[in-house]
Amino acid sequence: MRANARNTPTTTGYLALTFITLFGLILGGCGAPAAPEPTTAPEAAEAEIIEAPTLPPPPPTPVLSETVGATEVPPTPTPVPIMLDDLAAEIAEEVGVVTTVVETEAEPVIFVFEERHDSVLGQIEIAIMLNRLYTDHNLRHIGLEGHMADEEPLDLAWAHREPYYQPDQIITNREDVMTQTLQEGEIGSAELIGLVYHDVVVDGIDDAGLYAFDPPEEAWDAPDLYLYYIALAGMSDANRITWQALYDAEQYDAAFEFALGSDEFTSEMREKLSDPVDIVSIEEWLTALDELQAQAEAVEADLTEEHAASLEAMGEYFEHVSQRSGAMVAAALDLAAAYPEAPLAMTIGALHTARVVELLTDAGVSFAVIRPLSLAEGDTAGLLSAEAYQRKQQGLSVAPDGWLGSYLDGRRKPPPVVDQERYEIEEMVRELAQELAQEAKFMYHYVESPEELKSFLQGFLDEVLSNDFAYMGIFYPATVTVVKVIPPENSDAGPTVEFRIDYEGFMHLLPQSLIIRASTIGGTHEKPQVTLVERLTQARDEVKTQATISEESTEEGGETRIQMGCSNTAISVIEVGG
Repeated sequence: MRANARNTPTTTGYLALTFITLFGLILGGCGAPAAPEPTTAPEAAEAEIIEAPTLPPPPPTPVLSETVGATEVPPTPTPVPIMLDDLAAEIAEEVGVVTTVVETEAEPVIFVFEERHDSVLGQIEIAIMLNRLYTDHNLRHIGLEGHMADEEPLDLAWAHREPYYQPDQIITNREDVMTQTLQEGEIGSAELIGLVYHDVVVDGIDDAGLYAFDPPEEAWDAPDLYLYYIALAGMSDANRITWQALYDAEQYDAAFEFALGSDEFTSEMREKLSDPVDIVSIEEWLTALDELQAQAEAVEADLTEEHAASLEAMGEYFEHVSQRSGAMVAAALDLAAAYPEAPLAMTIGALHTARVVELLTDAGVSFAVIRPLSLAEGDTAGLLSAEAYQRKQQGLSVAPDGWLGSYLDGRRKPPPVVDQERYEIEEMVRELAQELAQEAKFMYHYVESPEELKSFLQGFLDEVLSNDFAYMGIFYPATVTVVKVIPPENSDAGPTVEFRIDYEGFMHLLPQSLIIRASTIGGTHEKPQVTLVERLTQARDEVKTQATISEESTEEGGETRIQMGCSNTAISVIEVGG
């Protein structure tokens, strides 16, 4: 509530403004308020294309002198150069918008993908574009914001199994599970491409030293409060009557909205800072904070020294964030120089984009900036819930309580230092669940009873665990047992398989035991025969229909949470021991 004894607004119980939400989610700052309301997005502006200097015409093709008896050699055709703006448009087709192209003679080309960190839809669209760069243009290095430049590249060797997945092949259970975790918001686009392709390196480009300063919690409310108090200071008597009525009725959100809408300065400033499409840069935020301070002084807003200190702390934080833009560009240029034979991709929060463009232009390199279509259109479908995004910031799984990830991320104790180990275990458990569910559905009509099928599946499971080194590395010396098989409710459904994992101190992350239930969905035990691009497109279509991802909800009539282990297998954790 925004209430106190003096009838002046406070921040208690009120979520930060939409523009603070956008800042935290696009940049990765502290806190994760509710996602912004959908807005009608303006048409995306045409990409800014900065032409390179005109090159001199190529020298004429030399004429070979006639030699008696020589075989006539036809002239070698001159290759047609691919213009960067055409290449960028090809990469972005139907899933992105090219916003800036700078083409010079320098190589290699850097592709900058801007993102909103809580948008699963945006991550899927970027993954499709990264896959195109890999498949058609030899992309092998991706610079990732949030991973530090002074650390080794992400160690994803555990996920790479021979025969290695190749572009346009039909995906296996492995790629299906990985794409499902992208669809749930568990991983990002760069991570997916690095997991799928054994020869892609995901490099850090961030600077840990610039994360050292974190503003106090109350500082995140400072822009809200400044706008509110500025609006109240200049409010007309007539408007104050309306505002007071809302306030006295404890309609604090409505009173806040009315106040900001009644003042030209606060209305325009809020609209600018909260625009989900024409996103302001960090440098524009710094200017906006100065304007807020100046306007508050001009109208003699009733702000305290504590409010001023909070606004100053936000300014200091933004200065550090601006410096991170420079650090990421410097690291990306180092990577480009080290691997000039192929394009480089880098993924960054959209608030960094303006400064990154400026610095790359100054460096004289060729680059293109591409925004996922969902961000360009202000699409709010497929956003992580506030709770899920808060967990992600803390290094935990986005999974709500009761889903598999919630038991693997150490939620019942301080989160582990190495969360990649957690993801590795979850990926393998999902694959195993998928193997059992598909085999159960295939064999169901060839056995006489659930007990016979259970016995068959145990033998199948033992064979899988003993022959597949990837599984052995995770489950040894764990004991994995088929507990029971539950017949399907109809002919189209598959039987449900319950299996138990027992391992005291399993990778120091799992509890001592888990019982997991898995069953296929659809009319066949076989997975749809699709390529990675087709699976990503399927994921994109499904996410576009969802308001938020990882909502805190339970199944009606019980506490079991159902989640998709992959595209055709539902899984749930039904018992935890230890």
